[in-house]
Parts: sequence; C-alpha cells; structure tokens
Amino acid sequence: MTKAYSFRLANLDLVAQDSRRLLPSRVIAALAMIWLISPILGAASALGWVVAILLVEGLTFLITRGFREGATASNGRRRLYLVAAVGGNATWLALSWMFWHSPQEGTAFLALLIWAALLLNAVSYAFRSAVGLMIFAIPTIGVMLLMPALAPRFTGPSQRMVMVGLALCCAFAMVSAWRNVRAARALAASRAALDAERARAEDANSAKSAFLAFMSHEIRTPLNGVLGMVQAMDRDELSPAQRERLAVVAGSGETLLLLLNDLLDLSRIEAGRLDLEDGVVDLAAIAEEARRPFTHAAGQKGVTLRLDAPAETLGWWKGDPARIKQIITNLVANAVKFTEAGEVVVILAREPGGVSITVRDTGAGIAPDRLDHLFDRFVQAEAATSRQYGGSGLGLAICRQLAELMGGSIGAQSRLGEGSCFTVRLPLARAEAPPAAIEPRAADPEGVDLRILVAEDNATNRLVLTTLLEQVGLCAHLVENGREAVEAHAAAYWDVVLMDVQMPVMDGPTAVRAIRERERAEGLAYTPIIALTANAMAHHKAEYLAAGMDAMVAKPIQLTQLLGVMQQVMDTAQARQAA
Repeated sequence: MTKAYSFRLANLDLVAQDSRRLLPSRVIAALAMIWLISPILGAASALGWVVAILLVEGLTFLITRGFREGATASNGRRRLYLVAAVGGNATWLALSWMFWHSPQEGTAFLALLIWAALLLNAVSYAFRSAVGLMIFAIPTIGVMLLMPALAPRFTGPSQRMVMVGLALCCAFAMVSAWRNVRAARALAASRAALDAERARAEDANSAKSAFLAFMSHEIRTPLNGVLGMVQAMDRDELSPAQRERLAVVAGSGETLLLLLNDLLDLSRIEAGRLDLEDGVVDLAAIAEEARRPFTHAAGQKGVTLRLDAPAETLGWWKGDPARIKQIITNLVANAVKFTEAGEVVVILAREPGGVSITVRDTGAGIAPDRLDHLFDRFVQAEAATSRQYGGSGLGLAICRQLAELMGGSIGAQSRLGEGSCFTVRLPLARAEAPPAAIEPRAADPEGVDLRILVAEDNATNRLVLTTLLEQVGLCAHLVENGREAVEAHAAAYWDVVLMDVQMPVMDGPTAVRAIRERERAEGLAYTPIIALTANAMAHHKAEYLAAGMDAMVAKPIQLTQLLGVMQQVMDTAQARQAA
C-alpha cells in the first residue's frame, strides 16, 4: 500500500512543474478579477478573496521550487504541493460559490464560467497525471452538480436544463480526460519500449565493438607471425620462384590486415568512438604519399597515375592527416584497380569553403542505378565486381563517413565505358606550419651494440622479434610478463625496452609505471620504452603514453618502422639526459 501511494505521489512531479510555469498567468488572472468582484460582491469580499488566492499562490511558488526538471522531490514536498493545489482550487470554487449566491443578475453565468475553466484546467492535467486529474476535477464536478441542486437559481424547465447541461459537461470532460490518461499511458509505454530498444541496440553495438576489438587483437597476433616471418625470409637468399611465392603470402597477409582495419574503422565510426586528430596537414604531400604506393601497379597496366596540385593548395591546412590520407588512398586504390588503360589523376583544388580532392579515372565506369548505393556498406559497382577484382565493399562507405565526420561530403559521377570521378569536399582552413620534427631514421646495424629488453608473452611474437632483430645485427633479452620486465630493468641497464601491453601476471602499462617510479625515486637514467601492441587505436596510444611509454608500434610489426622508432626514442632520451 505504501509503495502504491508513493507511486501516485510521484506522479504529481510533472503537474507541479506545469503549475509553477503557469503561476504568473494565474496571478494575473486573480488580480484582474478585482475589478469584476468589487462592484458585485463588495470591496471587502474582493480584498479577502485576492489575499487568499495570493497566499495560496505564494505557497505554491515556494513549494514547487523543489520540482525542477531532472530533480527528484521528496514525498513530504509532494504532500505540501497536494495541499497547496487543493487550496488553490478551493479558493476559486469559493469565488464561484459567492457569485452563485449573489442576487445580482448575471452572476450565475460567472459562476458557470469559473466551473468550466476549472474543469478545463483539470482535463489539461490528465495527460500528465491521473492523480492531478482527480485532485482538480473531483471537487469541481462535486460543486458543479451539487450547488445548482441545493441552491437553485432557476425554476421549472430552465432548472432541469441547467442540471442536464452541467451533467453532460462533466461527463464529456471526464470522457476526454480518460482518453488523455489512456493516451498518456500508451505514450509512456511506447517511450519505455523505445528506451529499452535503444538500450538494447547500444548494448549490442558496444558488444559488437568489443568483439571486433577482441578479434582485432587475436587476428593481429598470428598476422604478426605471418608478416614478420615474411619480412625475415625476404632478407634471405631466395630463388625467383620462392620470392614470387613469398610475395603472394605477403600480399594476402596485407590484404587481410587492410580488411581488418576497415572493419574496425567502420565499427568505431558507427559507435561514435572514432576521434579525429586536431592537427595540421600538408595536403599535397599527403596526396603524394597516398599516390606513390600504387604507381607500380598502375605502371604494370600502362596506366598513368599523376597528381595535380596547383599552387593555391600547397602548404599547411588544419585537419586530420591520417584520415585524409586514408580517404585519398581508398579512392586511388579503387581507381587503379578498375582502370585497365588511360590514366588516374588526383586533383587538389581550393574552394570558398575549404578544399576539394578529386580522383578521376578512365576505367569501366559505374551504372547509373548503382551510383545511389555506391557509398553503402558492402556495396560494389556491379555484382560481379567482387569476383573479378576482389574487395569487401567497405572502402567507399568509410570514405563517406570520414568525410562527414570532418564536416565534408563525398560524391561520384560516372559514365559506363568512360570512367568515374569521385570528389571529396572538406571545410579545411589554413594553418601555420608546424615546428620542424625530427625525422625517424633507421638504426644502423653496423657496429651497433644495443642492450634491448623485450617483454612479450606470446612465443610466436618473441620468435618474430628476435629473428627480425638478429637479421640487422641486434640481440634482445626476452622476458614473458610485466613483472619480469620490472625485475630485469632493476637488474641491468637497457638502451631501449620493447613492451607488449596485454601480458599475464602484470600488464605492460603497469610495468612501465613501476619502472618510471623507480627511475624517479632512485634518480636513474631515463629508459626509452616502446609499446608493441595489437590494440593500436588512438585512445589506446593516449593511454600508453600517459602510463610513461615513449612511442607505440602496432602489430603486425614492420621492421623498418620499428628500427626508426627505436632510433627516435633513443635520440630523444639522449637529448633529455644532455639537457
């Protein structure tokens, strides 16, 4: 019984909020009644009624201060509001009683107007709360039906007409109110179902993102073994046939890695977890970096692949360089793939709202009925496209969503047999040139004697690392978890530490924090630490740097990239020591 009563009281919260918002209009209406009451009922009655209504409205104003949107009022405050609401309604009913009993002509009509207004007010609250309807409607209906019956102002047929009219008015009002209550309950149920469905969708989306992140880590680990050993074998003496077979393995592994990255990007975008870098970009340089890897494939087919970057597009722009490069790379890759003769041109242009990037080709073109769906997921130009050229159909979907995330757009024009033209428009603004960065340089294996500590729990990854490092004349000391890394760091000096992130006993970030704490406590030399991880999203990198790591290299590991980052962090550490 207590829980049901508490629930009914809670239903008054929205009514109280509405009552507070309408309070000024009620006060104005009450003050306006003075000129009407005084001539009919006398100055004393008018003054007494106005004082009473102002006291009730003042009490309502103080009580409803606790009924703010988003706040939860106490049951004690709800009871006080109930008293104030009943008191305000009773004050207006008292005025109607005075008008009804006044002998002057027309005062009964004023009483009827007050009852009608109070009944309409009660019906308006029905959508908010059935409780609000009852506390406002029941006293009003009681007075409307009893007062004309107990103190009739009319006789004969007129009296009967008044009673029937009032009864019909009350009946229609209650029917309308009940419909409002039912509509409110249906709306509340629909809203609850919608909220539940949205929560389920968000949970499913989060589960999907977590699953993809987990699978990314689990797939990157064996890929690290495949592509790592491919790099190692590529440095060996091989016959032409063996090198050709190795290239097939490498190409297949890289294709799988690109597909994995596309799936992760799409998942992050859909979950709203893809953060854009607030950086600067040399647009022409980025376009050239995106174009260059495809020159060999284009040349093999006799296709010209060139970049057109007019002077007004040169220099620095505000934007995310990695994502802009990703868009251009996807568009150039598609253009080269589907063009068998002619040319592919990357065209940069400055526009009033920013810049445009156009990739135009002389390929087979796209049918008009496919253009509208070209940027949907898993959609390709033709049904037979995936069989002939391969591909997942994710690249253009990612391009569109990345462009929209940056506040831009992407569109396509095409004619069958003549080629296609994809245009990306981005609202980029001019930027100052960034400070000159230290270019990473590969470590020189000749005559280098580095002490390298590697913390990696996976045996395959340990073998890959040692094999790659040994091929450039570097040796590493291996440990299998973060605690062993902390102990090894305490036992000896290391030029650089290569630290896995997910390890048993103690993970990488925890181990790094322990190492940095020891360095500070004992005044030891700073040891550069590089994260080697399959979890290579932007927020992961920020977490690793916050833990005390100096850089991150994503798995699968590219030896040239790893050596360059090793040299860079060691140079930075030396500069820190010298300072």
